[in-house]
Amino acid sequence: MTAGLRTAYSVFWPDAPHRVLRSAIAPSSATTGNVDAMALYAGESVANVTSVQPAAEIVAELADGAERLLRAR
Repeated sequence: MTAGLRTAYSVFWPDAPHRVLRSAIAPSSATTGNVDAMALYAGESVANVTSVQPAAEIVAELADGAERLLRAR
């Protein structure tokens, strides 16, 4: 998953770069509608994403880790 700075979503803030995830939607100046709703905004930490996993796997990892920490108390 990659992110980059794009200005395509700066509807009310012209030429302001926003960090967004790569998506199938590539707005151009001809795109109309709710353009700002198309952006998949991402913070700087998105660079730490190293793999793509189903949400169920991520939730299971979080729950397992939390359970291990709680049992260790």
